[in-house]
Amino acid sequence: MKGDEIRQVLCKNDIETLDLCKNMMKQGEWPQLMVVFDPKEGFTVEADVFMRDWTIIIEYVGDVDYLNNHEADDRDITMTLLSTNDTSKDLIICPDKCSNIAHFINNKHLKSENTWYLHKYQ
Repeated sequence: MKGDEIRQVLCKNDIETLDLCKNMMKQGEWPQLMVVFDPKEGFTVEADVFMRDWTIIIEYVGDVDYLNNHEADDRDITMTLLSTNDTSKDLIICPDKCSNIAHFINNKHLKSENTWYLHKYQ
């Protein structure tokens, strides 16, 4: 196991759910989500249907760019793709030109017990 990598044993139902989600992703299908406005949080994403554990809810979409091209941006809608010791080589996913509702998912909620993000490298 590398560095801070986490391993978890999945039960049969969780494996089936994860496999179903992977197949849905291949076909471009996602669970039903809706963007709602919360007076304290701003725009957030909520599930429109019940979702089992290990359901992949959405893939973050945008253009890959260097972080230093966006240092003056006052918005917090980018996702880190690659962090290096050389900040001129750090990469982000920037949803300026193309995106989906994933950028409405609040980072605070990604750190909760029931939601987390998975980096997928191809």
